[in-house]
This record gives sequence, structure tokens and C-alpha cells, in this order.
Amino acid sequence: MYLHQRLSNNSDEQQQQYALLVHKQYADRVRDALIPPNNGWIHLGDTPTSSDGSDVIARATQNNKANSKYTMLPTLSLDEKGVRKSLRGFSLMLLQGCIVSPADLPPMARKQISWARKLTHQTSRGEGRADEHELNESEAKCANFLMLKSSCQEIWKELSNIHEFDITNDSLRIDVHPKTFNYEACLAMQMAARASINTDADESNSDNECNAEGPIHLTRSATNATNVVNIVLTSTSEQTCASVERIYWGVCNNNEQITNLNDVATREIVMETTDSQTGHDLRQVESGGVAIPLDTPVSRAYYKLAQLFDDDDILQGISETNTINPSQLLSHGAGMDVGASPGGWTQVLHNTLHIPTIVSIDPGVLAQRVLDLPGVYHLRADMCSAEAKQVMAHHAPYSVIVCDACIDSYILIEKIVDTFQDISALLKNSGGGDNANSRSVFSFPLCIVLTLKLPYKTTDSISRNLEKALKYIPDHLRSLVSIDNNGGDENINVDVKYKVVHLFANSISERTLVALFHKK
Repeated sequence: MYLHQRLSNNSDEQQQQYALLVHKQYADRVRDALIPPNNGWIHLGDTPTSSDGSDVIARATQNNKANSKYTMLPTLSLDEKGVRKSLRGFSLMLLQGCIVSPADLPPMARKQISWARKLTHQTSRGEGRADEHELNESEAKCANFLMLKSSCQEIWKELSNIHEFDITNDSLRIDVHPKTFNYEACLAMQMAARASINTDADESNSDNECNAEGPIHLTRSATNATNVVNIVLTSTSEQTCASVERIYWGVCNNNEQITNLNDVATREIVMETTDSQTGHDLRQVESGGVAIPLDTPVSRAYYKLAQLFDDDDILQGISETNTINPSQLLSHGAGMDVGASPGGWTQVLHNTLHIPTIVSIDPGVLAQRVLDLPGVYHLRADMCSAEAKQVMAHHAPYSVIVCDACIDSYILIEKIVDTFQDISALLKNSGGGDNANSRSVFSFPLCIVLTLKLPYKTTDSISRNLEKALKYIPDHLRSLVSIDNNGGDENINVDVKYKVVHLFANSISERTLVALFHKK
């Protein structure tokens, strides 16, 4: 009547299944982090010049949805009335084929996950089951309990045979979603244990007595439990009285539970803000106390760029060989941070990428801790000003250019292209007009990271504006390639690939463009 099966076969042990309670705004980002889609890179050479952008949008959509072959299963929804206030706005996801554990996600991601449970087995109804629409509420409840009872028999086998659960000395915690099935799950587990140890309990009467007490010592305490059973019941209907389609479950020792989520992750996100007028730390260190370290992030934006360069996929995209230390892949040129104040992205360029010289451009104040970093030059001017262009030309060539400025993305990219065209002209003139003696603007491989600030009224408007951005990005990247940075050669042999990602520290209306330029 019921089909029991393991979720991973022997050839697929690296892929795991998890149930996660995650904030709705971060659900897609968490999913893509656990089940990464195809690398997402779009090669500029594959996109026609001055196209309408439809091919780029299709390619980006295909990359972003590449993990759709994995299943995100529907679950019985959280009842807003029955969920504590702190969890409203969260939804339960059931992900199969995860190649990353939730415990290994960056703190900005784990902060958005209330809990995560590993699942290893599923129980489904066999052939010939009655259609759920033919069952009334009472019949559905009975059918659900019988299915749960069958699952618990398998759970008990796993618990006693594999995990060697000692019914005399060990304690068990049962986590069930939805929680309305908690009592039934406890009852079914006790019935399975009674049957296995051949007690004199009358199992046929247990259903009627609804006695959840039994040989297993059940506990609600996360610390006192020696083992934990995780159960998730799913249905095609969101009504809690609906007929259950599948039951997913997993058994683990207590020390195997994922605990570094939410509040724990929040404490890992260290940040010491500074005064916007003076750049000094807002938190005063008492006399004789330990000074705030220079590498302590000065803003939340720090974690945007930090996530990018902690991602092995990006570093491998810069160099497909392992002959260079990843932290030194881009340190062969200078770095530029446009719209730098208070300096979070400048910190990443210095601390993570070890860029020797960084030009931080912003009319605003830079945090004193950032100014104190060796090799950081703060240019308090607009990027398009003549003064700024002279200073930028002086520190060229650049291997990293980043920008998190609060400006329309189309205007931003146009300004960057125009500015570097002017810098190229300045460098050419500084060489006496001799291309052979002029310095280059860029040093390859080159990485450009821009935050795309998309106009936001509704979630649909975000999608529309993102589509517009995907249309104009390729031509702007081609303009950067054509900038005279190599002795006036108009046919610079440069390969460009790029992708647009939604980082955990991005707001709901922000996306981040990452572009890599290689000499062929």
C-alpha cells in the first residue's frame, strides 16, 4: 500500500535533501546557493552586436533556472495563526539534489534560515489509492495517520538498527511539519517501538486510546535529546485536513543537527559603523581597551563583494589553472572603488584580493579605518570630473573596478565607459601621442563588479527593469573592450564573460553584474 525509498542512490551520495524554513524574499537565493544552477556565465562573443537583448535574456533565464530539474516540493503551508510572530513571512522549502549543506552557506544566507533538516527517505502512496477528493475530513485524517504509522515503522528500523538507539538510556526528539501532526507522529513512533520489542500493549486499542506514552523517552529539548527524527508531510492542497501525498523523513544524532542558523549567523555578521561626517568609529573604545581592527567591515555592503570573492566559481573564472594563489589572481594591477563611502568594498579589495593600490572615489567621507589601510587613496570628487580622471590615469592600469553607488544602472555604466575612454586619451597624450609609449588603462585579467540599482515599485517592475539591463549590458561591455588600452589596436583579442547575480546582501531590487575580461 505504501512505497518506502531512500532519496539518494549509491551513485548520488554527494547530493542531499533538506527541508528549510527560509524567509520568502530569500527563498530563490538560498535555493540557488544549495543547488547551484549552471555556472551562469554568458560569453560576450555569443551575443550579437546591437541585438534586442532577447537572446541574452533567454540565456540568463536558462542559466538561472537550470536547477529546475531538481525538485522544490510543495508542503502544507504555515498557518499564519499558528506560527509565532517571528516566523511569519517564512516558508518551508523541500530541496532535493543539494550539493551544498545549509551549514556551509555564508552568514548572510544562514541568517535568513530559521531551521534546516536533512531528509534521507520518503514514503508515498502505492497504486490504487483513492483520489483525495473522494475523502471527507475524517477519512483523510485516518488515511494520513495510517501513512504516518507506516513511515514510523521504517523510521524505527533506521533508528534502532543504524543509529543503535538505546530505548532505556537514550532520548528522542521528533520535529514534524506541519506541527498539527506532532501528536500523531509521537503516537505512531511509540506504536512502532512497542511492536518491535514485543510488549504486551494492545496495539489494536492504541489508536482509540491515543496514548502517546510508551517505551521511547520523548523530549522537546534540543540539548537533552540523543537522536532527532525529522518528518515533513506534503500535499497538493494547503489545507491541513487534506490527504497527504508524501512523507519525507530523516534520522540523525543530536550533534549532527544544523544549528549555526538565524541568530547564530546574525552574530557572525560583524560590522562597526562610522560617523558619516568625520569617518571615526561610532563605538568608542574605552581607555586601555582593544582598538577596533582595521579589517572590521564598516558597512553591510561589505558582505556583497565579500560573497562574490568567496565564491570559488568566480575565482576559477578568473584563472582556470590552479598555479596562482586565488587571493592574488587580481593583484597585478590597481583597484578602483567608485562610490566608495564609507569604504566597505575598498576593504574587500584590500583584505581579500590584496590589491596593492586602491583608488576610492566618492565626494563623501571614507571611514578612518579604511583610510589607514596601506595603498588606499581617497579621491573626494565626482568620477567624471577632470581632477578625478587625472588621478585615475596616474594609478592605471586597473585589474579590478567595482561600484556600489546609488545611481541608475544605465547611467552608471555609461559614465564608466565615458570616463575610461577619457582616461585612455589622457594616457595616450602622456606618452607624447606615441601609442608604443603610452600606458594601458586595464591590466588583464580584469574584473568589473557593478551593483545594478533597479527601480522598484512591484516585484514585476523589478523583472521588467532587469530585462532592460540585460539588453544594454552587452554593448556597454563591448565599448569597454574597444577602449584604446593596448597601443591603439582596434582588434584587441579579449574574451569577455559576464553574469548577473542576486547576492544575499543585495536588497530585493538590486542585482550585481560581474564581468571578467581575459586576453586570448
